[in-house]
Amino acid sequence: MKVGVKMSKSKVPEDFIFHVEDDHLKWLIQKTWERLPACDRAVLRELVVDLSIMDLSNSNGLGRTFPGDPDHIYNGNAGDIAKQESNIIEIDKSMLEGKSDDVCIFVIAHEFAHVVLRHFQINLAIGYLLGFEGPPLYPDQDQKRIRELHDEEANLLAWTWGFDKEMRAFLKEYTGASIPRWFVEIEEPPKIDPT
Repeated sequence: MKVGVKMSKSKVPEDFIFHVEDDHLKWLIQKTWERLPACDRAVLRELVVDLSIMDLSNSNGLGRTFPGDPDHIYNGNAGDIAKQESNIIEIDKSMLEGKSDDVCIFVIAHEFAHVVLRHFQINLAIGYLLGFEGPPLYPDQDQKRIRELHDEEANLLAWTWGFDKEMRAFLKEYTGASIPRWFVEIEEPPKIDPT
């Protein structure tokens, strides 16, 4: 007889799936949620107010995160921006349509990782410090590199959460994916014939 404490599965917050109409996609979000460490689920519960699946064909990425309260007054303080606690996650539906469950789970985990890493807050605070008005102080190529760095960080966090198989499926199925610089494919050693 096995003795121990019965573990209950953590249920994804209703806010995360309120606007998601597809039952299979709700199930995929739930499966992703269950695999996250409890401490990171707590961060997501604190920071996310909505998750939606949208047509983001004009965006550069799998999804985006933005403020849940765009009228929030920051009192001219970048620190207040960095503490912005209201995030909306939008995932590009074209990243999910016709893809395997593994790919969909990786995309969801990747977007969750952006929130846990607080990329939105970092970008917002830096933007405020550099001046929201006028020309950006970062050239376009630097802004592109910052986005790439954030995507690599989100991929790495998703990988450390245990979404290795799903990341491999994503890299294989999604033609626009680039292999992260930190990811090293380890080949299977050759099998030795014992005869």
